[in-house]
Amino acid sequence: CATLPRLRSRVRTPSLAPVFLTPIKKLSFYVYYKKGAVMKNFFLLSILFTSFIFCHGASKGDFNGTWRLVEFAVDEQYSDVPNPTPIKMYMNGEFIVIYYLEDQMQFNKGSYQLKDGVVTETIESSSTETLIGESYTYMPNFMGDKNSFYKKIDFTDYVQFERWEKTKCDAVKCAKIRTRNN
Repeated sequence: CATLPRLRSRVRTPSLAPVFLTPIKKLSFYVYYKKGAVMKNFFLLSILFTSFIFCHGASKGDFNGTWRLVEFAVDEQYSDVPNPTPIKMYMNGEFIVIYYLEDQMQFNKGSYQLKDGVVTETIESSSTETLIGESYTYMPNFMGDKNSFYKKIDFTDYVQFERWEKTKCDAVKCAKIRTRNN
């Protein structure tokens, strides 16, 4: 029985470093390769991190709790937040906001619905009777830790910007990205 000559396989397992490199150059190639892997991992981690820091839409339960107003603007003209600070509470589809206007305490109480990331608030009781029955819609943008959100409401005549922060941020460090220095 005649044996056939053995053919060399043309398929070669690729080496990480080219064959022509000296041992020292191979070592530096491996270091370079590792550095590339580290950079790739760093890039992926930075994308993951930014998804937690930057804004996100709302989901069920995100509003529950007590919030305080930390920024306020009308038509991009920022004003100082009134003192005492307005407080808003959300729970089980209802809200109440307490604020001062001309040294008198005011309130709005009502219901809210969250559907597809859009909130509709309807005022059912208010210290200002003309507001009763009014509804407005906005899309809140939450910070990654869900302890701060902002909203822009287009009231046809003007656009109102508000940024709210959970009151627990006094005791717990919360993500804070403000639109102005204050």
